[in-house]
Amino acid sequence: MAIAFLPIDIDVRLPNEQVLLEYCNQYSITKDLAPEDEWSTSTWHIGPVMARMDSEEWYDPEKALHALHNRYNPNMGECRYANNIDKIMPQIPYMLEQLPFKELTLVSLFLQTKEVGRHYDPHIGDIYTDPTEIGIDMEPHRYNILLTQHGKPSFYLCDTRESDKVFPTITRERPAFAFCERYHFHGADYIGPGKVLLTVFGILDREKHKQMIAKNLEKYRDEAIIFDDPDDPTDIRYHFIEKASYY
Repeated sequence: MAIAFLPIDIDVRLPNEQVLLEYCNQYSITKDLAPEDEWSTSTWHIGPVMARMDSEEWYDPEKALHALHNRYNPNMGECRYANNIDKIMPQIPYMLEQLPFKELTLVSLFLQTKEVGRHYDPHIGDIYTDPTEIGIDMEPHRYNILLTQHGKPSFYLCDTRESDKVFPTITRERPAFAFCERYHFHGADYIGPGKVLLTVFGILDREKHKQMIAKNLEKYRDEAIIFDDPDDPTDIRYHFIEKASYY
């Protein structure tokens, strides 16, 4: 059994939407700032939140991609807030502190600008010093918080590339969720401007993570999306790296 999606119960304090969108408009990385690649894309405008780099380094594709590719590796420097966002929107660190991470590595605001097709999330160039950090027994290990446009069907998951979209319910009162980014397809229909997602990467506190998943599965089992495990979780298509040296 693979939990593809699970609502996560935290004490929610959403930032003011106008302040949030103004921050995104002022600081986001867009396709106009750098050549389109894994970092700057026309699908999302990426708003800096927290990373193991300084505020200005978010706009350097080489340094930003290094942070992206090492998002599952610990002890690579202090993770620090960009552009005083923790002072501008203190609700963001308040919610992040409730998630089961030993160390945050890369946190961003994703302002969706068009349809996001079905995909897995690993990238060519990803580096895993400890592959168990992203093992299937840790799923669902990716935490997100939807900050705007609640209750509208947009984010979806699929058992396979060809299967029907399954839209979870993500409400303003319960905007946090965990999902399986690696072994099941997911995407997001475009529902218009102003949809902002807080995307969170880091090194899990595995005991606290498993406790949080178990607690929320018991509470929200009827809303969980569960698919069969993949036949071979080590298959290269789940990892999108040039050489699976650890298998």
